[in-house]
Amino acid sequence: MAVLVDDQEESLLYADRLTNSGLPCKKLKPMKQAQELVSAIRREKYDVVLLDYRLDDSNEVAYRGGTVAAQLKEALPDIPVVLLTSEAKLRQSLEHNPQIYGLFDLKLLKEELRKPEQWKLQATRIRDLAMGYREIATGVGETSKGTEAAVWSTLAKLLGATQAEEQLLPQFCQGPAPTRTTEVARWLSELRSFPGALIDAAHVRALFGLNELSFKEPAVQKALQKGRYIGVFSELEQRWWRSRVSELLRTIAREQAMGTAQERVAALSKKVKKPLKADQCVVCEGGNINQVCHICRAAADPGHVVRAVVDARPAWADSPLVCFQCIRTGRAEQVRFASGTEGLIEELHRGGAAEH
Repeated sequence: MAVLVDDQEESLLYADRLTNSGLPCKKLKPMKQAQELVSAIRREKYDVVLLDYRLDDSNEVAYRGGTVAAQLKEALPDIPVVLLTSEAKLRQSLEHNPQIYGLFDLKLLKEELRKPEQWKLQATRIRDLAMGYREIATGVGETSKGTEAAVWSTLAKLLGATQAEEQLLPQFCQGPAPTRTTEVARWLSELRSFPGALIDAAHVRALFGLNELSFKEPAVQKALQKGRYIGVFSELEQRWWRSRVSELLRTIAREQAMGTAQERVAALSKKVKKPLKADQCVVCEGGNINQVCHICRAAADPGHVVRAVVDARPAWADSPLVCFQCIRTGRAEQVRFASGTEGLIEELHRGGAAEH
């Protein structure tokens, strides 16, 4: 059972849409004090909580969803919390307080729940999140008194990692293994959210040099299946293990594995027996691509991106990169770049730096 907390009657109707889509969902208006609301949620033992961010739109409430989420994480660590908000409010909240982002296990836009074709999809995502938390709670409970190695082994099973990947986890993730449900869920969320051990479709495309349409070709998806992440929360968003995808690339492309996009795609096309098209650098239209722009999500060659500082990434995560094109066009206006790149950024703003 889910519960949706919102101060707007219109938004509370989303609970009915989720219920009709297979996810039983109750409605709850915010109470005067955040602690009262947390206590009410605690009494009912819900499986997942959906919170509006701007709960203080009402004159009766002096707190926001982030306050409630933080208290829920402390009081009910085995229950996932979903942020329910509009795209504009999400962008505004992240600009002013990016730490808020980490309090929620899933971000759900109200714009999506206004589309009938999205109701079942979003209900399924929320249900998968709740089931994932249950699996984490069970696994953590079984090894709560075990050795550090036993905990890492449990975490590896939750990840769907191979034995070789399991042995690398402590070194890769650094620090002690997380042991509480909330800690493990956040750890898994970070592994999914930030490219490192796991990468998303844009990064897989760049590694193989494929354009977006060719990447969606069923034969290509089948060829990449062995690299797919299938652990907890895998149904929320598709991810691939970087090491497995890289191995697939080396196996398929052989000597062309480090070649141009055209060479990599030609090798993959021969493997899947389908005509495929290569992508090109968003900046120079060249074929030496293996990077992804953090802003436009387009492929770029290593010489046409700049390292940025846009979020609090874990030490093991890849640095976010921004392409020259986004810098020139002003899309990166609010981005803070790594020290030592000031001259390059200034030159790009003037329309220069054709090569780097």
